[in-house]
Amino acid sequence: MRRVLNDLRSLDDSSSPPVLIGLVYRALAAVTGNPDPFEREKRLFNAEMQRLMPEFEAIVEGSDDPLETALKLAAAGNIIDFGNMRHVDRAVLDSAVSKVRESQIPGAEVQSLKDELATARTLLYIGDNAGEIVLDKLLLQHIRNRFPRLRVYFGTRGRPVINDATEEDAIAVGIDEVATVVSNGSDLPGVVLAECSPRFRALFDEADVVIAKGMGNFEGLKEEASRNVYFLFISKNDCSVFRRYGLRVKDLVLIENRRPPLPEGGGPSPAYR
Repeated sequence: MRRVLNDLRSLDDSSSPPVLIGLVYRALAAVTGNPDPFEREKRLFNAEMQRLMPEFEAIVEGSDDPLETALKLAAAGNIIDFGNMRHVDRAVLDSAVSKVRESQIPGAEVQSLKDELATARTLLYIGDNAGEIVLDKLLLQHIRNRFPRLRVYFGTRGRPVINDATEEDAIAVGIDEVATVVSNGSDLPGVVLAECSPRFRALFDEADVVIAKGMGNFEGLKEEASRNVYFLFISKNDCSVFRRYGLRVKDLVLIENRRPPLPEGGGPSPAYR
C-alpha cells in the first residue's frame, strides 16, 4: 500500500482508470515477485470456455442472424472479469447466455457496424479477458464468414495484468486461426495509446474498423481516441459513466465512440430504454 500511495503522486486527476489500476498491479508484481497472479484462473477459464464451444456454436448456428448472435455472445462473455467480480462460475456464464437468448443489443450500432465491415479492408479487434476470448474467436469466425475479404487483427495486452488476455492466451485458444494476433506492448488493463507500442498505434490508426472489448478499453479509449471505435461489453455495475449513455446494469452494449453522451440529467436515451 505504501508503494501504491507513493506511485499515485506521479499521476494527475486526468489519469484514466486503466492507468490507476495498472499502477496497483505493477506494485503487486514488484512486491510479490509474481508477474501473473491470475495465471491459473486464466488457463482454467480458457479451457472451460473451449470445452463449451460446441454449445456456443449451436446457439449461433441455430439463430436467424448468426453474426448478430455471435456479437451478443461476445458481449455476454465479458462477464468473465476477476477484477470486477468476486466469483465467476458456470452459473454466472449460463445467466449471461440466457440473456443472449432474451435480449437485443439496443441502438443502431449493430447495423452501422455491419455496414462498415461490408466495405472495410482491415479490422482491429481489441480483446479483453481470458476465457471470453473464446467467444471473441467465435465472433471473428462469423465476421470472416460474412466478409471473407476482410483482414483481421486481434489486439492483446503486452504483459499479464489481472485476467486480461495476452498473446499467449489468444494463441492458446486458437485466435491465430482467424486473425493476426498483435500485442499492444502495454501492461495496463485497457488500451491507453500513449502506453502502446508504435506498431500497435499505427495499426489502430490505419485499420478501417476498430472493435474494442470490455470496460477497460472503453475507459482507456473513449476520450482519447481521435477516430471512431465500436465498444462491445456487458455493463456489469451501475455507474455514472453508463448512466450518461442511458445504459442499465447487465445491458449488452455496442456503442460508438462518436456517439455523444446524454446531457446531464437528460434521462435514458430512447434507443437504450
